[in-house]
Amino acid sequence: MSGNRYRTRRRVVYSDNVGGGFSVLVGVGLLIGAIFGVIWAVGKLKRHAEGPTAEEKAAKTQKTVRRSNPMPTGPVQTKPALDRAASQVTLAVVAKEIARLKGDVSGLSREYGRATDAKGRLSALAQGEEKVPDHLDPGDEILGVESVDLRKFSSADAAGRLFRAVDRMPSNTWLTFRVKRGGVEKDSYVFLHGDTSIAGGDPSGGNIIRITNDMAQDIQKEVLSLPANVLGRAERQQIEAILGKGEASPEEYAFLTRRLASAIGTNVDQENERAAMQVQLRAVEKLLPTAPVPDVAVAKDGRRISGVLSGETEMAVTIETPYGRVAVRRTELAHLYTSKELRDEFDRRLDTAKKLPEAFPTLLTWTRDWGLPVHRECVAYHMLLMDPHDRHARLAAGYYTGAGGKWVLGASVAAGAKPVTKKAESRAQMQPELEAMGFVLRNGRWFTRAPWTGAIDTLHAPAPFKIAMSGVAIVPWHEEDTPQARLFNPTGKPKDGTPPRLRFLGPTGTAGSAAVAVEAPGEIFECQVKASGTVILAKMATLEVTITPEGGSSSRLYAIDEGGNQAYVDVSALVRGKKRFTVAARMTTTNDKYHGYARFLQSLPDTKEVFGVRAVILQSAPDIDKSWANTPP
Repeated sequence: MSGNRYRTRRRVVYSDNVGGGFSVLVGVGLLIGAIFGVIWAVGKLKRHAEGPTAEEKAAKTQKTVRRSNPMPTGPVQTKPALDRAASQVTLAVVAKEIARLKGDVSGLSREYGRATDAKGRLSALAQGEEKVPDHLDPGDEILGVESVDLRKFSSADAAGRLFRAVDRMPSNTWLTFRVKRGGVEKDSYVFLHGDTSIAGGDPSGGNIIRITNDMAQDIQKEVLSLPANVLGRAERQQIEAILGKGEASPEEYAFLTRRLASAIGTNVDQENERAAMQVQLRAVEKLLPTAPVPDVAVAKDGRRISGVLSGETEMAVTIETPYGRVAVRRTELAHLYTSKELRDEFDRRLDTAKKLPEAFPTLLTWTRDWGLPVHRECVAYHMLLMDPHDRHARLAAGYYTGAGGKWVLGASVAAGAKPVTKKAESRAQMQPELEAMGFVLRNGRWFTRAPWTGAIDTLHAPAPFKIAMSGVAIVPWHEEDTPQARLFNPTGKPKDGTPPRLRFLGPTGTAGSAAVAVEAPGEIFECQVKASGTVILAKMATLEVTITPEGGSSSRLYAIDEGGNQAYVDVSALVRGKKRFTVAARMTTTNDKYHGYARFLQSLPDTKEVFGVRAVILQSAPDIDKSWANTPP
């Protein structure tokens, strides 16, 4: 028992000792805390009296800015082209600041110029835009990036830290820059779109710049997709070689960024132009139902007379043209197309072209040939939406080449010009248009072309042309008039008085000639002549036919010593400008009692056109003369 008391006492004693030591420690701690508390309070009061330090002011300002301008969670909702352009400005400013920190004067000037150019491109792209992404300004002085205060380091070290802070950030990243702009410090939150590499390389020693996948993809999409007339072969090969290496020298990298920025601007311009063309096409399509469409008379010789149909008779149709009234005879009219027929034909051709785009160029030519200016613009815009580089479509839509080779939209229906029927403003413009309609200018006066024909169908009827004969006569030939019948009936005439079956001009002896005189009702412009002849037995006779224009010399039409000739011969070059000419036939035959081996204009009772003239003559056009006189040279 005594042992137990001893143990208990020892335990108690042990416990008392521990409690006393702990009390001592607590007391000491309280004393020390009180001392530090007094010191802190004194310091706090002193700082309060002296005001906050510069670091505290900066921290407080940054905290206030972050609280009032929370960090965005994603890129601003702008067009990708604007994001890229803003990123190019920021990266150029970063490169400028790296050069400044390194003490590179020439580099500072060069990069400042790049930053200014990039800012100019951004301003051009941002015209008319409501949202423009934030970016650094060419005049900014970068003091820090993210949590790195560049002022705490040497200039060379700060340049390397700035480069690595930006270069190592992933694509499509927000960065916080502390900058001095206009003497005022501020935080700028910028979004770096796609590639974030800095031109110029790592100032700490590296001089090769890596080409990120994002940048390579942008170059493939924006630059290498350009047509051959925009991106030359040599430049394309240079870009492909750099991309193949995956890295670039500072000079190569600067070349890529400049070409990419230029291409982005070009593509944006093309997108904007395409949108404008779609608007212009819709505007032209609304005008089609009321657009002017002419009536067109097509002559058999291919002439087209366009205007407004003002009269139709059994003999002719009359078209009111911008230069006067034109009458087209029914005999020379191949087809008359009304404006409704042309509208329907255009709609049919346009539907076909929409299904088969290769038909658009043909349709563009068709609208020009038929005088449809509004419809032509419509076709041109359809073609430009497929290929904006189509020169023929550009010109048809009213574009012209401006400064720097750029297309500029001039006077056109889509641009607000009124669709009017074009009329020549001078005689130099008027003359080819009138000639295309078939008019002819002679000695200062205009004539219209008109067809004229004349013929001797058969010698059994009176001839419309005068025939002069020398040593020949119209020879009748009866059914029984054969060499055998002549043995018993020398006259050859039947006893029952039956009229002769055949008539022809033949010599009364061994030789003779006959001439047919032709007189046209107007000046001859074109002419073909037929003068049929026959030689019955080969080597028994000859026949030579010639033509002699009034006041001119003779020319041979044909000569035969066997067979016959029934063909028309073109003599336009011989008789153009004349009104009269003569066709003569010279015949020789064997001297026997028949004398019938050379025959000219041989005719049966039902023969048609043994002698014929097909001509185009000129008739005065007083309406055209009046319009011509009122038009300046």
